[in-house]
Amino acid sequence: MKNENWYIRGCKELAEYFMEIGVNSLSKKPNKSLVCNSYLSGDNENGIYYLIDNKWNYEDRIDRSRKEITFKEFLDMQKLPIGYKLKNEKYISALKTLSTAWDPNCWKNSGYNVLHNSEAYDTFKKEGVLDLWFTPVYEKKEKFEIGDYITTFDKGVTPEGTTGSGSGGTGFVPNKTLKISSIDYHDGYFIIFCYSTYGIYSGNFRKATEEEILQSLKEQAVEKGYKEGVTIDKTNLNYAGQKIWKLGTFNGYSYDKQKDALLCGSDFIYKEGEWAEILPDSPQITVNDYKGVFYDNYVEFGCARISKYLFIDLFESPALKGLHTFGNKEIESITIGKGTFTKQQIKEIAEYYLTPKRAFRAQFEKTGY
Repeated sequence: MKNENWYIRGCKELAEYFMEIGVNSLSKKPNKSLVCNSYLSGDNENGIYYLIDNKWNYEDRIDRSRKEITFKEFLDMQKLPIGYKLKNEKYISALKTLSTAWDPNCWKNSGYNVLHNSEAYDTFKKEGVLDLWFTPVYEKKEKFEIGDYITTFDKGVTPEGTTGSGSGGTGFVPNKTLKISSIDYHDGYFIIFCYSTYGIYSGNFRKATEEEILQSLKEQAVEKGYKEGVTIDKTNLNYAGQKIWKLGTFNGYSYDKQKDALLCGSDFIYKEGEWAEILPDSPQITVNDYKGVFYDNYVEFGCARISKYLFIDLFESPALKGLHTFGNKEIESITIGKGTFTKQQIKEIAEYYLTPKRAFRAQFEKTGY
């Protein structure tokens, strides 16, 4: 590409372009603000783009004999390879004698073995083997957006092309399918975050397949405890139907790509990054052969109806907590009406009502809606 005879004004799109491809093509380490507030000109001798930023009065430094181009015209000019793929592995030994720091596997996940404008590139080009033993690879850039699912490669690489511990970014985990929650630029590098404060550098992931998304969500669902008989609240899924629901007979998971939703059988349990809330089970308590039925504000044992506040007050009382004793003896049970409740039963009932969403759960268990 002939880089002389043109210049371009800095803009947001230009900044994002260079943040994504890294620093190797720029004369100074970039950041988004710098590129947005600069002019950019080219040098066809070494493929480096030169930033002239506003600290140095770039309006006076631009060569007006050059043609000002648009961002679209700039993109149309980008025909340089992003890397070079080795034609035959038999050349590796000879190449490593020319560049001892070169790692043939460093950029393998990206489809090439040498990064354009890298130290190895300069060495192999100078020695005359670059065009003989390598095939140029041109960029086919994937566009990543918030909400996309990505799958990381099996080996992390820094933007400079080095490997080792933490190379892919502090959030990099090999062979992991994740959902992008935010995108940012860190120290001049394109970086994504997946519901974590730790990021992953560009070049360490690709778009996930639908099968990978399903497998990842299935593993999370099992870990979170979604299974037959569990009662869930789908309020945070913006679900149009019944919010409180008990998961029915389990017949496998499925993924709805259009809605970005995971179904457990026929029930939605995940949508667009949010999981349905698993509601706590009501205690299984029987007194005088009557099984407790839990409502919003009371529990029924046969014909006896006992306020939830009585159980909460008893549970929180110093006497039941063992703070007051007589002769080193603690209260073990309390009789309410004709029923006797152990300290453990009182604790279970009180904690159930003190748990968020317990009213919804109680209403559902009694009425089914």
